[in-house]
Amino acid sequence: MACVMDLMPPPEGMTAANADEGKRFAAYIAASPWLVIARGSSVDAARQALAHAREQGLRVDLMIFEDEDEFDSGAIVSAGSKYRHVVAVCPPDSGFDAEVQQALPTVPVIASAPETSRILEVLRHTPRCC
Repeated sequence: MACVMDLMPPPEGMTAANADEGKRFAAYIAASPWLVIARGSSVDAARQALAHAREQGLRVDLMIFEDEDEFDSGAIVSAGSKYRHVVAVCPPDSGFDAEVQQALPTVPVIASAPETSRILEVLRHTPRCC
């Protein structure tokens, strides 16, 4: 498995049932400004941060690498280029931080025992580009 994406669901009642709704639906799905990338033992904290951020109305998606040895730089570069803000969360000493930094040099990486509040703080205060 390359990765699992947890995408922000559309508002209640919005569907891709007809052409006009389909266009609005696609635009809505493509508009999430934040992406959190997580792997291994950091996934639970990332999921908690995602749920909390969504409760506060933030549009956040999550990319999960469940296998500690898994890394797909192509998927990370592709996903990372579609979001305004990207944050990577990884266990300390996993090497994932270096892999993400090589694939996306401008992305902040939390390489410590991640806490939900720390992930949310970085999401809110880190612009992705210049």
